[in-house]
Amino acid sequence: MKRNAVHSWDLDIHVLRISSELSKVIKEKFFSKFDSIYECANYIQPTLNYSYSTISNFILRCVDKKASRKGNIQLPIPIKFLRKLCEVIFVPLNFMEKNLLIIKPPRSKLLILNPKFPITENPISTSLLFHFYGDGSHENWCQSLEKHPLNRKRFFQKINITLGKINNWRSNKHREIYIPRIMYKIFSKLFNVPESLDKNKPPKIEHLSRNCLISALVSVIMDEGHISKTHYEIRISQKSKKLLINFHKICKSLNYEISNISKNKRSIYCFKIKFFGVLKFYKDLQNLNKNFGEILNLGDKQKSLENIIERIEIKLAEINDRKSRGYHLSIVENDIKILKFMKNNIMLTRKDIEKKLDMPFKEVHKRLGTLKQNKLIKVIGFKNKAYLYKITSEGIHLLKKWRNKAEIDLLLKQKVLKFYSKLKNPHISIKKICNSTPKLHIRKFYQLWKNKKNFEDELLKLISSQ
Repeated sequence: MKRNAVHSWDLDIHVLRISSELSKVIKEKFFSKFDSIYECANYIQPTLNYSYSTISNFILRCVDKKASRKGNIQLPIPIKFLRKLCEVIFVPLNFMEKNLLIIKPPRSKLLILNPKFPITENPISTSLLFHFYGDGSHENWCQSLEKHPLNRKRFFQKINITLGKINNWRSNKHREIYIPRIMYKIFSKLFNVPESLDKNKPPKIEHLSRNCLISALVSVIMDEGHISKTHYEIRISQKSKKLLINFHKICKSLNYEISNISKNKRSIYCFKIKFFGVLKFYKDLQNLNKNFGEILNLGDKQKSLENIIERIEIKLAEINDRKSRGYHLSIVENDIKILKFMKNNIMLTRKDIEKKLDMPFKEVHKRLGTLKQNKLIKVIGFKNKAYLYKITSEGIHLLKKWRNKAEIDLLLKQKVLKFYSKLKNPHISIKKICNSTPKLHIRKFYQLWKNKKNFEDELLKLISSQ
């Protein structure tokens, strides 16, 4: 699917300065097509809503740097005119917008240096959009400043990366960040949302990439989330139910373990990202930060998340290293049953195993202790204060060995039985041969059977020694 993008000519902006490279290309192509500025003005004027003299002035500013200034004041050129001129003289539009140095919205003192056109739908712009939905009053075109200093810094960085470096930006008046109105127009075109960013009309998330969804959730947690250090979960709260449903859908799309939406006494809606959802979110966040840097981390809440992940890892390591009941027992058939069941079911509690395999509590408790001590299973989390177990790679390897051993034993028994049917001593039973002494165990036959030439001779010697 082609990504959405906002180009410079999609917005009502004025260009104050272009690069010398673009200026040179425009001048060369202009005079190769037109003999004079007046000829070009006559050609363009019918398609634009400007007077003949105004168009002549715009053309002059494009082809002559001296004409683009009046004293210390830089004279503006509307982007729509610049686009039309480039189309007429065959200057590529993508080359044009990458060589804009200073732009400004009309009737504004705000200057945007080195604008980042085209502005695309990416994790940083998506994160910025959800900051606007998560916090602040948008009727007055401002964003709440009730933020940690690090979060404010991240917020400004995201705007500068998305739009460009902004000069003359007054952002600390009355404890609020006044956002350039042009940002709302960009969001409206890029994400197909109303310019007011109405919380009852949240953005659609179906078309967003996985990285964009994760970055959106980062903004939501920064603004509306609380990280619980005791329950190892993240709670997200919001007054607007429609907006919270949107946040809930993001977590579902990312396949995180989450609770249902509930309403508290203060009429605030909330839901929780549970234990395994938090672990998965942390891994996704690490991968996102590798690609986009720390600008997309949780800001002042990043340390809280890292602390609970560290505590979880320490606690799980202690549980898995601890000696449990049955640690000294050897592997038996019930252990294999449990391992087989765990292989088909990713995460299980002790009660799940008791019910499905119909084993008594004490037996399951012992067997789980034996398997854990032999590192065939491990505790990977908690569910309603109960341990969740998962089979390890060693456990899967043991299952394969156990299956292979059973297949080899069956094959050898068939071989030996077939051989005995040809012997003249039918009174010697296979059971007696296999079980009477350790050296005649079925494994001994396997060693003999490897050397096929001497198998029958060695077997006869063993039988005669009985």
